[in-house]
Amino acid sequence: MNYLGIDIGTTTICAVCINEEGQLLQSKTMPNTSHSGKSFESLQSPKSILDSCRKLIAEMIEQYRDIEAIGISNQMHGILYVDEKGAAVSPLYSWQDERGNESIDGGETYCMRLTRLTGYPMATGFGLSTHYYNVVNSCIPAGAAKLCTIGDYVAMQLCGMAVPKMHPSNAASLGIFDLGNMRFDVEALRKSGMDPCILPDVTKGEELIGKTKDNILVCTAIGDNQASVFGSLGENSIIQINIGTSSQISLVTDAATASEHMECRPYLFNKYLLVGAPLCGGFSYNILKSFFEETAKMMGVKETGNLYEIMNKAGLEGYDKAGEGLMVDTRFRGTRAEPHIRGSITGISPGNFTPQNLIVALLRGICEELYSYFVSIPEIAANQSPIYAGGNGIRLNPLLAKLLEDTFKRRVIIPENKEEASVGAAKAAMLTIKKNKK
Repeated sequence: MNYLGIDIGTTTICAVCINEEGQLLQSKTMPNTSHSGKSFESLQSPKSILDSCRKLIAEMIEQYRDIEAIGISNQMHGILYVDEKGAAVSPLYSWQDERGNESIDGGETYCMRLTRLTGYPMATGFGLSTHYYNVVNSCIPAGAAKLCTIGDYVAMQLCGMAVPKMHPSNAASLGIFDLGNMRFDVEALRKSGMDPCILPDVTKGEELIGKTKDNILVCTAIGDNQASVFGSLGENSIIQINIGTSSQISLVTDAATASEHMECRPYLFNKYLLVGAPLCGGFSYNILKSFFEETAKMMGVKETGNLYEIMNKAGLEGYDKAGEGLMVDTRFRGTRAEPHIRGSITGISPGNFTPQNLIVALLRGICEELYSYFVSIPEIAANQSPIYAGGNGIRLNPLLAKLLEDTFKRRVIIPENKEEASVGAAKAAMLTIKKNKK
């Protein structure tokens, strides 16, 4: 039998097919675009995403007919609203949506107030921060019966369901989640003025929620962070780093571990993840790319070609002779704990401020921000095993892997599977089927 995995990312949607040995048979990718109406918004179309997922699944089924189950992973934290029939009545408010950082009456932000009211640390982009803003400002769409993640929405639509089901990995990403009891904190929600009835049921773990019209089993959607780690590591407790549009450093553990600097998240199959997740991550490189594009336009250059490839090559060429002292702090969107911190470029001298050095310094800054999480947990820093690294930010830029090794002072291994999250979703579906058959 074969298994499909769908990953609904921020910028792309990927489908893979694996066999029972976990070998990647096929991979297909489509773009995922966003739009916004206000400066703080980051919105995407659920219909467009669902249509893309259906198209990718149909193409895979046509090529591989012996498919037993579909696993889904999705960009975390974001939400959309559905009506009583399960139809979307809102856009997807993605994890990049910043309405939670808007101020209330010129004072504290929505996230700050929600943190104060509930006792849970909340950040902009968390689904319940977004929902809280919408509640306070009467922005809940007419007919909204439940909220869910985009992965939950796609899963329920594939099965023809009217009510979403949510895996703990996605539920925890929305915030105000009781990790000890694996459920939303209903009392804390009520204290903030939010009605808990709009939240879907949280499953106890990985479940089969239904079948498609082609009689293929569909599993609960899981967070892309968990799926990416699972696709890279399987069930091994080894450090994993992922750099794409975002970035994360993750460690699989057997118990929920409290940490001031790293978030403890539900993982798969009764395990947990310690996660450090910068808000900008790999998107920092996109910021530099945009700066170079604007500079080229200012100088009358209309076509720059594949600027990422040009930047990658320039960075590699400048790596050995990168100017001393130039440093880039990549906290351009702040941190979850301190959202108003901003990035910086320091140590500029007449001889080191060149495009090549800036590229190297910015990529090093991405690595150093991840390293700050790494050293905050002694059991991680003491682990001498190699780091498994994935995501297009690493796969498409050899210099980034080199700088990770420089920063962490250990070997970096890039797994063969290129689409870690979708492969992880497919593997999770396969293992769920096998566990249910026992």
